[in-house]
Amino acid sequence: MNKITFLSFGYWQSVCIAVLLSIAATVMLASCSDDDTSGGTAPDDGNAIRFTIAIASFTGSDAVENPGARATINDEDGTGSFSNGDETTIMGFVYEAMPPVKKESPATYKDGTWTTTMTWDEFGEGAHVAFSAFFPKLSLSDFSELGQMAINLPTDQSTTEQYADCDWFHAVANGKKNDQPIQLTFRHCMHRLTVNLSLSDNSGTLTQADVDATTVVIKNMETKGVVSFSGGVMPQAGNTGDFTPLKSTDGNSFCVLLLPQNVTPGTPWIEITVGGRTVTYPVPAGLTTLNEGEEKVVNLKLTNDSGVSYSTYLTGWYRNDNYDTFVYTLVNDAQTELSPPAGGSDAYPKAMAVSGGKTYVSGGYFDTDGWARACYWVNGSATKLEVPDRSIVEGPDYSESILVSGGKIYIAGSYNNNDYRNAPCYWVDGVLTTLTLPAGASEGAAASIAVLDGKIYAVGYHANSNGTSTPGYWLDGSFVQLSLPEGASFWSSGTMDIVVSDNKVYVMGTYFQDSRYYPCIWIDGTRNELVSAGSAALGSVAQSMTVAGGKVYVSGYSIPENRNYRKGCYWIDGVCTDLSVPDGAWSEAASIGVIGGKVYVGGEHYTDVREKHPCYWVDGVRTDLDIPTGGTSGGIRAIYLSE
Repeated sequence: MNKITFLSFGYWQSVCIAVLLSIAATVMLASCSDDDTSGGTAPDDGNAIRFTIAIASFTGSDAVENPGARATINDEDGTGSFSNGDETTIMGFVYEAMPPVKKESPATYKDGTWTTTMTWDEFGEGAHVAFSAFFPKLSLSDFSELGQMAINLPTDQSTTEQYADCDWFHAVANGKKNDQPIQLTFRHCMHRLTVNLSLSDNSGTLTQADVDATTVVIKNMETKGVVSFSGGVMPQAGNTGDFTPLKSTDGNSFCVLLLPQNVTPGTPWIEITVGGRTVTYPVPAGLTTLNEGEEKVVNLKLTNDSGVSYSTYLTGWYRNDNYDTFVYTLVNDAQTELSPPAGGSDAYPKAMAVSGGKTYVSGGYFDTDGWARACYWVNGSATKLEVPDRSIVEGPDYSESILVSGGKIYIAGSYNNNDYRNAPCYWVDGVLTTLTLPAGASEGAAASIAVLDGKIYAVGYHANSNGTSTPGYWLDGSFVQLSLPEGASFWSSGTMDIVVSDNKVYVMGTYFQDSRYYPCIWIDGTRNELVSAGSAALGSVAQSMTVAGGKVYVSGYSIPENRNYRKGCYWIDGVCTDLSVPDGAWSEAASIGVIGGKVYVGGEHYTDVREKHPCYWVDGVRTDLDIPTGGTSGGIRAIYLSE
């Protein structure tokens, strides 16, 4: 039986899609022998080569409906027959001859056999011949000297004719004169993907009419390849496109024929537009190859009712045409504006916590003197974070993270002191504690905070007068240094995070070496690298971390070539998954959370860095959010989940 996995797409403003993914197991290749007769040929002296034929099924086929092809195809599994008058070219090869013998002959299908003038004499006495044929017909002249022919697979297969034009068959057989007749079993050269849609039993407000109107696009599939006269099909990697599948006439099945190819789990794959929302289902974990002659069937049950009572908290920012910035929260879709303290403007969020039904957000704003100031909000009410008096110079203050533990509010950050230097610090219920810098350090900052058994862990860095930064964390005021590779420099402008779980200390950060960014996790001081995607020419950056069920989850982005254009992703125990975005767009993944076995990531996507769009992903499926009224650009900075 098939392996069955249930997923759930989105909550809040999304259409939530519960997915039943059914990937057929590989079984023995079946063939249809309905045409294995020898009638319809003229009497011969035994020298004529006689062929019988069959059309094999798609291996693993359990599709509800099979669309037609250029041959007559059975509606259940892809087997079928040819029609009288169908034509092909049968090619014969004797490789052991010197020089090798290559012959071909046109052949016409009639009453179960291919009628051809090809004879055994053409190949020599006792020759062992390798036969090959394609339908629709191909001849030796169609192939290069290397025995290959280029394929440019049409991406629009939305009509029966367009779909049929993509269904290629190939047969290969070996034999000699006394092996008559030669059985040519034609097999499908392409891979078939079938997507079946149905209305979930818990469909929410979705109706059958919504399902009937659903559109499907198959994304990021190879469009070009080569076929050899031996029948093998290989893609030319790097020529991906989006395919429009054929929709069934009496249901909600979508079929598309694809080149055999490797696929990467997490890659955006099946884009579904239903009920006014668009979600993208990624290549599932464990699926790495689409083989020729095989079929994958994906059954999607559509609903916008999650059926799970999770509360979802998001905090984000948005900007208007005047470049004024604002902070807001979304709590189960309910939006609340967060105004800065009196006299302030251009507020921005940094982190979020929830405790006792209250929403806590750390961030900052610009005061009337033009300097950045640290603050936090509780259920929308702002409080400025106080720092020591600066009699000599003014400077910025920053609050980076927020935590509620034992009824107290903990915030990590920094402030600019009278020496023009940043001083690392944290606040507990608004009361400041300045962290002690190690000997030789001139400044530093705290970026995140954790509390366990009354002990305070504040992660950050310190820097010397030469500007060299050292990552680590303060434990009850003492600095614990974290190692870097030889020759690397710590990226102090990046995000850091700390989690204490099961008596282990997890620290997230990013370092820079040889013109590349490297994200990593230190677990009890031991550094673990997070592997970047192959396209990340400039490396990757970590932005948020959580630990659940003993696994480490990190969100961030990779940098293909330009530091302004980024590719959102997340890691689970070091394995990277790219996040889906609209065609031509870039993204960042600023925050990550896990609940009920599902991975939630908050962030933004954009084609122009001046016009960002807030969104979140659930198990890789993206849901776009509206920018608050008056905004032209925005993003999600933090996400928090609770039951």
